[in-house]
Amino acid sequence: MGKNLYAVLTGDLVDYSKLEAKERTEYVNNLREILSELKSKNLVFEIFRGDSFQAVLPSSRDALKVALIIRSYVISRKFDSDRKIKPDVKIAIGVGNIENYNERNISSCDGEAFRNSGPDLDRMDKKRQRLFIKTNWPILNRELKTECALLDAITARWTSIQAETIYNTLLGKKQSDIAELFNISQSNVSLRLNAANFDAITVMMKRYTEIIDGGAIHIFLNGMNTGDAGPVLECLVKRHPDSPVFHREYGSYLSDKGDHREAVDEYYKALAKDPDDLDTRISLIHDLIESDHLSEAEEKCEEILRITEDSVPALFFLGEINEMKGNLSEAEKYYRKAALYTGDDDSHPKEGLIRVLFNQNKSKEAEEEGENFLNLHPFVIGIIEYMYLHKLQKGEGEKAIEYVLKGIESLKNEIKKIGENTELLFDLANMNYLIDKYPEAEIILSKIIEKEPDNQDAHNLLARIYSLRGEYFKAEKEIGISISLDPKKSGNYLFKGQILQNMEKHQEAKNNIEKSIKMNPGEPTTYFSLGISEYALGNPEKARILFKKAHDMNSSLPTDENMISDLNSGSFDSGES
Repeated sequence: MGKNLYAVLTGDLVDYSKLEAKERTEYVNNLREILSELKSKNLVFEIFRGDSFQAVLPSSRDALKVALIIRSYVISRKFDSDRKIKPDVKIAIGVGNIENYNERNISSCDGEAFRNSGPDLDRMDKKRQRLFIKTNWPILNRELKTECALLDAITARWTSIQAETIYNTLLGKKQSDIAELFNISQSNVSLRLNAANFDAITVMMKRYTEIIDGGAIHIFLNGMNTGDAGPVLECLVKRHPDSPVFHREYGSYLSDKGDHREAVDEYYKALAKDPDDLDTRISLIHDLIESDHLSEAEEKCEEILRITEDSVPALFFLGEINEMKGNLSEAEKYYRKAALYTGDDDSHPKEGLIRVLFNQNKSKEAEEEGENFLNLHPFVIGIIEYMYLHKLQKGEGEKAIEYVLKGIESLKNEIKKIGENTELLFDLANMNYLIDKYPEAEIILSKIIEKEPDNQDAHNLLARIYSLRGEYFKAEKEIGISISLDPKKSGNYLFKGQILQNMEKHQEAKNNIEKSIKMNPGEPTTYFSLGISEYALGNPEKARILFKKAHDMNSSLPTDENMISDLNSGSFDSGES
């Protein structure tokens, strides 16, 4: 399939055969006039059989607007005779590729766009349709069928005067210019547009563009030879800067790559074109948080809640923001609200609630929330992990392992029921990893990697398993693959540095840990780990400064005096880092 998404417009003049010869000539001349005028929009056309035409647009995004320009122009023309025939044109729009496109002889061309257009034109008469749009996506066609029916209901009521006003508006003329053209007041122009339901038409044109943009992304990405969609999406936003869909999809791509600040910019561009798109607003908040713009993210959450007070994503993000700021009681309040509105459909608010309850030393409440949730959903890995670690800290190792084993058994049953889903398999590997069942976890991760060689999380967890088993060469290889798949994760460089320390490769370890610090300077463990390599490289004073910095940031880490003392005595094992 080619990457160009064309539109083919096939049309007939309505009631052409009922007119006298003079009127038919006038009718065809009106059609020819508007088609010729639209050459400025790169429309290429041919008129055939006297009353029919076929036209090609290189950009399918413009097809609905062009069809409405043609129809509004034709409807606005009046016949000289007294016949009660309303001029109009029925148009079938086909969207798709074109094979061997030749604009000098479009009747010789073929392709999906032609096959989606012409055959349906004759069937439109039986249903008295005036507009029909067909793409290669059945689910989109169902929506477009509904919208075309609504458009038909609106355009059927247009008078010639309303159609003429619509026509000039679609050409981009201002109301003041139209008023001057017709020698009427601007308020009368506005009344005509309102009577013709132009607001509804604008909404439909916007929705059509969104549908086609979504289809274009599908076409472009399916036609790629590489797995990286970035260059294609970047090209699309440059070619169509007014498309909120392309900006949103490019923002999503950038977010997945870890370029959160750039993603924010794309989401703002999308919202400038479509400010009411809630999904884009939620995505924007996520990446504002990821890029550490917490106050801005908080403001955007509150904007959403002023419109929709039960927005689960906005409440959840406010919980996250307050938790990151250390406002744990506020975080608890928002997580509770989010959990209340989402019920048991989404575990994330409940995970957040349990986490902040534990961090506020409300262990009894946290346990109750966790127990109740796991009774209903026994294999939610995030909640199992919190409950497991909590029970271990309380010295209840058997109870801790019981949570995980129950989760493993439930997850295995779920996989049997719905099949081997990569996400569920990864959770299963993670649970086995949690209770030191490394061989089982390794087998599952190898299966995931065989299916999805680019699964960064699987390579990362496998690296951790190899490291814990002392297989550092294997661990280095796996974390290297993980970094190549997602070079934006600072923690991966820290982990690679710690693996290299265990291999006594301290200069390489230092290079990786410094890269981690540059990407995330607020993580105390990185300074602690860097101190170990500096000491090993013969720089004890640099090491002391780094240990002190790490301890100042997190008092649970050893003091610089204790660390230097342990390293001097040889009692510190770098594997503990």
